[in-house]
Amino acid sequence: MSVSGIGVSVGAATGLPQNRQQSATAPDSAEQQFLDYMKEPPTQRMEDAWLKSHGLTRQELDAMPADKRAAVLKQMANDLRQQMEKDATNKTGNTARSTSNIENGINILV
Repeated sequence: MSVSGIGVSVGAATGLPQNRQQSATAPDSAEQQFLDYMKEPPTQRMEDAWLKSHGLTRQELDAMPADKRAAVLKQMANDLRQQMEKDATNKTGNTARSTSNIENGINILV
């Protein structure tokens, strides 16, 4: 049984709007996707963004032959290093200090 109001249907069992009931139980709800995304380490989010911008998924990367995968990872590390250096320069104007921190972070990727 449900009760209808102005543009909202309320389910009898929970009192929540029916669309809210569905999203609360949906395994791929936007809220759950966001929570899962925020649990990822920043380096993984950067890697995933880089892969997406190059039309690749993590599964496709994992399925590549070792030599091709190594080349893609090398290119990813170079691109991310350049982007981080650019971002650090824009923020601080001091590339010397930022570069050593960037190199430490990039070593994790490779």
